[in-house]
Amino acid sequence: MTQGNDVYGKLSERLGAPGSARFVKVLQAMVTADEAGLLLELQKPSSCKDLASRLSISENSLQTKLDAMKAKGIVNVVAQGNIGHRNIVMFHHMAHSVIPEELKHRIYPLWEDFFWNEWRNILVDEFERRLATTGARGHRVMPASKALDLSPNIRPEEILWYEDMRQMIARGKNITSTACGCRVIWGKCDATLHACVHIDNTRLESLAGKRSDIKELSKEAALALNDATEEKGLVHIPLNIIHAEGTICNCCEDCCMVINPMFLRGRVHELLSPSRYRAVIDETKCEGCQTCVDRCIFDGIEMRKPAGSKKMKAYIINEHCMGCGVCVFKCPNQAMHLELIRPPDHIPEG
Repeated sequence: MTQGNDVYGKLSERLGAPGSARFVKVLQAMVTADEAGLLLELQKPSSCKDLASRLSISENSLQTKLDAMKAKGIVNVVAQGNIGHRNIVMFHHMAHSVIPEELKHRIYPLWEDFFWNEWRNILVDEFERRLATTGARGHRVMPASKALDLSPNIRPEEILWYEDMRQMIARGKNITSTACGCRVIWGKCDATLHACVHIDNTRLESLAGKRSDIKELSKEAALALNDATEEKGLVHIPLNIIHAEGTICNCCEDCCMVINPMFLRGRVHELLSPSRYRAVIDETKCEGCQTCVDRCIFDGIEMRKPAGSKKMKAYIINEHCMGCGVCVFKCPNQAMHLELIRPPDHIPEG
């Protein structure tokens, strides 16, 4: 098993940040050198018995260490055995939430420093590689439920259940919410903090009783949270696949680890998959109040003076509109709606 001063550097490289002194500091604050060595051995699932035999150490002693690592969120348990997280994102998501309160003042600033100075570029590099090699984007936009309500031209049967938060909530058997790790650690905005919605997310079961921020939601509470995030102007962003379980983030451009890096490099319209919808404006109803312009984080709306008009009116930049709909339902004159422009296979099966 790898030991010595280079164990953190090797673990940093394995998780996706080769040569990063900042991420090494994060690891040193969260993982002992012995634990880092074990994580390097757990690149593939392994039972305690097999790992103990491979390392020629006591199985009982190893199990004690593995149990401690599971409690810290740095080891995951799958059907085939114990495994370390495959990248920084998984390490962050599972581990940051169980950091002891007394250590947060020391560890959170390290994560923040790493994110703003290095991790954003690492993330967007990976998004670009994925798109170049597979042709697929990792995340997509879901339309706001309230915007769909104001789009009578879209028939209910045309709305796919996995692109509609209300239908997903209705189908869910176990719905929970957690605090947004981006907002908790970076502290860059005042958006809704407890805004990550998990529908039948089995991954959270391993953290039951360890995360104080996990809240079980009734369907009524989940719908109320959905309405609140939309009112705030947050955008629903899940993974870009058809799935019946998982996490739907409610994102802002200020600190979201998915879209903020894309904005950093000016690639959000290329790297984030739009919804199947696009906003439409009825110029005859638009009074030029610019509410929609202020609500749009994707630079998808601008003010123009139509021919024959004495006032500026809102105009959709079609290639920039991501179909989130957060502009639609706040229009005071109901001059906006969504239209369906993409087929069902726009959303990959997985």
